[in-house]
Amino acid sequence: MNVKDFHDLSDDGDTFDLPDGRTLKLRIEVDQDASINDYDCYGKVAWVESRRFGYAARPDGFDGSAVKLWAPQNGDQFWWMPYRDEVGGIYDTPEARAIVEDLMAFGFKDVGLELIETVTDSYDNEHDVVADTAWIGGVDKFYPELLDDLLAELGDDVSEMVTSEGAES
Repeated sequence: MNVKDFHDLSDDGDTFDLPDGRTLKLRIEVDQDASINDYDCYGKVAWVESRRFGYAARPDGFDGSAVKLWAPQNGDQFWWMPYRDEVGGIYDTPEARAIVEDLMAFGFKDVGLELIETVTDSYDNEHDVVADTAWIGGVDKFYPELLDDLLAELGDDVSEMVTSEGAES
């Protein structure tokens, strides 16, 4: 979808036209490399391992604060031990549980911004090409401020066009 305001980019494939004819395209993909256990702020997780008899045992290193949650996309259970701060405070809130369940179901995201230019080949055919990109990986949730970080990576000439375009609107 082509948006009129740069900060309205929100879904994979959304585009924003620059005044010089180039286009910015938002890309959101699954981050295959990031794991929830790479970050301390989410606590620790481990998939439930079934036993032949009785209940599933807590994994090694998980204490009494650990609970079993569901990954709704694949129907599997996992153990989650909430994050603890330096003074022992446990962050087990409904919001924290929802974030962890979402990350276990859908994973982290790679968020990118592509600068697309139209070029003419030697047969006088026009084609869109990606002239430059900026990416941020390990994103747990998309938020508009990411766009500013990505825009800064594309350079001052592009940033100035977006800012001046926003000022004119």
